[in-house]
Amino acid sequence: MAGETRRRLSAAERREEILAVAISEFATTGYHGTSTEVIAERAGISQPYVFRLYGTKKELFLACVDRCFDLTIETFRAAVAEERPDHPTPRARWAARTSSCSATASWCSSSTRPTPRPTTRTRALARRL
Repeated sequence: MAGETRRRLSAAERREEILAVAISEFATTGYHGTSTEVIAERAGISQPYVFRLYGTKKELFLACVDRCFDLTIETFRAAVAEERPDHPTPRARWAARTSSCSATASWCSSSTRPTPRPTTRTRALARRL
């Protein structure tokens, strides 16, 4: 459109846009198969601007991982907050959500599995809860 002007996005809005594109690319082609050039092209910006906002490809990837963890935490919080008369407690709601997958449910209830050692990132996420 010849006469139409586009509003410039702020750095924060642009970061969100890049994250959405990057999550999609990393999910599709993995870390090593994803090019920051492709991410920049899909986001409609230059590759140097991606590096200006995120520093390195690894930092961009870790920002994507953090976003996915945040979305997972939000989903769990929403499930716990959900009011359901047929499943009055959080434990009952969780059991109802996981009962459809018997393999996962049996693995989760197994007392013989070793307890994994928490990583630094896992500890940081646990502190957010």
